[in-house]
Amino acid sequence: MLDEKLRQAAARLKIALEREDWQGMIEAWSTFIATDPTLTEAYVNRGNAYKMVANHAKAIEDYSKALELRPDDQFLYKSRGSCYHSLGMLKAAIDDFSRAIELDAKDPDVYYKRGCAFSEENEWSAAIEDFSSTVTHNPAYAAAYNNRGKAFAEIGQSRMAIHDFNSAISIDSQQSSFFLNRGQEYAKLGNHELAIRDFSMALTLNPNDEMTLYNRALSYKHVGLLDEALADLSQLIQLESILSYRAFQERAQLYTSLGQDVLAQDDLLNASAAIQFAEELCQQRVMNDQLLKELSNQRISLDVVRMIDHSFECPASASDRLVAALQEMGFTVDPLDLELKKYCSSKNNATSSTWVRCHEQATPNEMRQRTFELARLAFKLGASYDGWGTPLGQNEI
Repeated sequence: MLDEKLRQAAARLKIALEREDWQGMIEAWSTFIATDPTLTEAYVNRGNAYKMVANHAKAIEDYSKALELRPDDQFLYKSRGSCYHSLGMLKAAIDDFSRAIELDAKDPDVYYKRGCAFSEENEWSAAIEDFSSTVTHNPAYAAAYNNRGKAFAEIGQSRMAIHDFNSAISIDSQQSSFFLNRGQEYAKLGNHELAIRDFSMALTLNPNDEMTLYNRALSYKHVGLLDEALADLSQLIQLESILSYRAFQERAQLYTSLGQDVLAQDDLLNASAAIQFAEELCQQRVMNDQLLKELSNQRISLDVVRMIDHSFECPASASDRLVAALQEMGFTVDPLDLELKKYCSSKNNATSSTWVRCHEQATPNEMRQRTFELARLAFKLGASYDGWGTPLGQNEI
């Protein structure tokens, strides 16, 4: 009977590997572990599968168990460190990466990973040292040059930063962020012609990048190319990004300098509304990150499709438009919620508002982008996006 279970698990594993079915791999390796709890490779491979579906907490458990059985495995420390990093547990990540380096001091990836963790801790000297070790062991590591350049920029060494961005671009000229980063340093040094050249190249690679459009507009303004600056700011405003309020403010200044005071006043009013949207979006991002972390800590995969619920508070007069927009985006709206009323009172009047709830089948990780889309939709309609949640199954509680 036991041999039959193992044969079935091996067959499932073979199919799962061919299909890159991570959940199938998890189930198959779980069978092997249940049969032999000392099978190190089973913990390693199940941990790898959990990592691939962003269930970092479960991956950490498996890597930790594997390390009990094989305490000097550099790969396991590197992998567990990556999972700690994904969960924002930077000290634990740095400790694991440091142990991995002790076991293999020539692995450029571990230096790079630890350098990234140091960067998030704003430990720029340590980050620079690690990125330097990365390129020592792999001189073609473009991302390491880029990140070392960003670290130099953070401590005010623009020329050193530009040197590193040059190296990154010479290795990989298809990364828009490399050109953006170098352009920002040229702008800091007052060389706006070179900055514009880099921003333009970045936009060739990524035409709607918000930060690049904003920075190029500022450089155009510095060299007196006001029409070009207006065009970039207008494009940024059309994208309805979190930077819209800055774009409105900058465009208002340009309109004022051109004597177009009415347009300038309109932009200042729009800037005030855009600031409110930016604040709401920042709050949503914080809440979103907290919820994703909680789900991961509960060992729930962030890359597996599940039911996701969204809720809004909307003026009754706009509820039909909100429902239509959500349905057009592919959401299923609960019709019962449209009859639930909540009365929001103010000093001067009482206004009827409606709770609108909708749901979709999606992965939790997709909510990083979805929260922005839904917050923007709500803001347009004068509604409030209250966030998302997901029901837990019996075995997840």
